[in-house]
Amino acid sequence: MTRKNPGRHFIRCPNSLDTSKDCKFFVWVDEDLGLHWYKSKVNESHGENMILSKKNMELEKENINLQKKLMNFELIDKKRLVYLWLG
Repeated sequence: MTRKNPGRHFIRCPNSLDTSKDCKFFVWVDEDLGLHWYKSKVNESHGENMILSKKNMELEKENINLQKKLMNFELIDKKRLVYLWLG
């Protein structure tokens, strides 16, 4: 992958980092999928992100509600202990 072609794979001369030994061999391994494909993937990812964000908010609300219920149960339990102590 290169900065100008993220997601594309290639094969090049193993000596390409040493310009004195570089044979200049370079070939793309996969086809260029085009700008439309990349844009559609970005849009698809954005849609998935929105769905996951909504689900995350729902889970956070559920978590808050469960924490409130737990606090109420703990309060009830403490009240029972006080009643038992007082007889």
